[in-house]
Amino acid sequence: MKTACCSSLSSALCVDVLPMYREKYLAHSSLWNNGAHTVTSSENGIVSQLYKALLQGTSSFLLQCMPMVPLSSKLIFQAMKLNMIHYTTFRLHVRRFIQPATVHIWKTAQEGMMQQLRQQQNIVLGGDMRADSPRHSAKFGSYSVMDLRTNTIIDLQLVQSNEVGGSNNMEKEGLRRSLDLLRAHGVTLDSIVTDRHPQIQKYLREANITQYYDVWHIEKGVSKKLLKIAQKKDSEKLQKWYRSIKNHMYWTAASSSSGPERVAKWTSILNHIQDMHTHDDPVFPQCLHPQRNTTDKSKWLRAGTTAFSRLEKILRNKRMEA
Repeated sequence: MKTACCSSLSSALCVDVLPMYREKYLAHSSLWNNGAHTVTSSENGIVSQLYKALLQGTSSFLLQCMPMVPLSSKLIFQAMKLNMIHYTTFRLHVRRFIQPATVHIWKTAQEGMMQQLRQQQNIVLGGDMRADSPRHSAKFGSYSVMDLRTNTIIDLQLVQSNEVGGSNNMEKEGLRRSLDLLRAHGVTLDSIVTDRHPQIQKYLREANITQYYDVWHIEKGVSKKLLKIAQKKDSEKLQKWYRSIKNHMYWTAASSSSGPERVAKWTSILNHIQDMHTHDDPVFPQCLHPQRNTTDKSKWLRAGTTAFSRLEKILRNKRMEA
């Protein structure tokens, strides 16, 4: 779960918000002709540019609007006789028209998604949080919940650290709010995919909700540890196995249908890197790849060596086989 917004929803917002914004804008304007308003092409352009600037965040348009724009840019605009809306006016339009229209469209779309989910079974969701700064100094966090069958964002929760006693508690609070919203709409959850945040694990376990770990988060953590030990003396051979171990993790997650099968396939890599392709576990008795004669005999590891012991400690970690 690396996205905080879904492209289909963004497209819907672009299509639906602009007409609504035009209606609100013109209702407050003085451009009336015998009781009927006329939309000019310049007004259409202004509305479109304002909304695009808001979606893009730090866009060139927004930078041009801001009072602290460099003097050289101001001189260029003056020389070209280009007029630019002032930043105060931009924020006024955003606060009065664009934000209310956007929120309305989102709430309407979300209500429709909730109605569809109420009628479905075996719903699998994914959840993750993105913070405004890394590590433990974040002030705001945006927790997103996605329907993994349709790849659609169904809820977003903004959490502030001082609301929950620190940034470490923001992720759990965001998930709790999203699950409370789903329950309030009568949505029955089958399982959820998250990272391995300890508070999330405890909360879902106590709520009796089936949890699966996001393999991308696991692979990221394991890869960091592998790179670290591969740089140590007597462990340089692990660099040759770095990519293979990463691929093996994704294959294990994608091809396994039960916990015992997942553990058997995952731990089989420890035999494979010793050039041993039959295993004691009956769930996965041998490697599935065809037998090959390698020309690089030096890549194989031996049990009892420093490199193998360090690797085994990482791959047999209890949290990995849980």
